[in-house]
Amino acid sequence: MVITTVMEWYSSVLEKKYALSVLWYVRNNPGMTKTDIVRMDRGGEKTKYGILAELMDLGLISSEKDPEGRWNTEHLVLTEEGRKIADHIEEINAIMETVSQ
Repeated sequence: MVITTVMEWYSSVLEKKYALSVLWYVRNNPGMTKTDIVRMDRGGEKTKYGILAELMDLGLISSEKDPEGRWNTEHLVLTEEGRKIADHIEEINAIMETVSQ
């Protein structure tokens, strides 16, 4: 029997490369921009832009105008749902630290 749920669909997006990292970085680095996300580590610029767009389309990340008024700068912000997921990522990291020791 095959059961498809919304949760499985979301989970497939979160399994993509950089998805969890992007959520975690935005959670732990308020005010990040799309450029900051792309530069968070080497390689995969196109992949990072793509996953960021998907996370924004899902409503997990939104953007806000630059508070200093720079016209071409938007800061990334987690939505309530995005924050919940990012908080769970942080919990998983904490558990893994104790398990891997």
